[in-house]
Amino acid sequence: MNNYTHITKSDDQKPTIHHFITWLNPTITLLDPSITKLDPKRSWGAPIPVVHCSSCGCVPVPDAELPVLLPCHVPGASDSAFADLRNNEQFKNCICPQCGGAAERETDTMDTFVDSCWYFLRFLDAQNREKIFDRSLADSGMPVDLYIGGEEHAVLHLYYARFMQHFLQSEGLTSHTEPFNR
Repeated sequence: MNNYTHITKSDDQKPTIHHFITWLNPTITLLDPSITKLDPKRSWGAPIPVVHCSSCGCVPVPDAELPVLLPCHVPGASDSAFADLRNNEQFKNCICPQCGGAAERETDTMDTFVDSCWYFLRFLDAQNREKIFDRSLADSGMPVDLYIGGEEHAVLHLYYARFMQHFLQSEGLTSHTEPFNR
């Protein structure tokens, strides 16, 4: 059972990160835990753009504050303190965008395949500074004719790319549900 129909639009009808987080509601059981891996012990990967507030709960970072940037390595800091975002107080401590109170930024990060699962769409419109990509360019250039990749790509990247493409199509950003013909 998929949760696609429970996505709502913001007042201005633009998809927000909240829609993606809502859409990520776990509805698929996967045998390989590396596919859905979140990792609190590293400072790379895609940050999860939410903050945890004791009053408001889990609150999405506002679109105007995206992207959430991971901290740079500080010379002299121990590698373990830098790598574990839970110990990086400057990154972790923040203000709740909903109530203005003290909050903690999510310190888990997503697998780097989340970053790369839509690059082919961005290549079609790489200079666009206003939005992720222009739909007309994505619709005219997609789907990709042939996907070629190694074993890791065949499992992880292909899974993420298909998942992301379905999400983007459900939000009206593309007309294609599949990113690759073959």
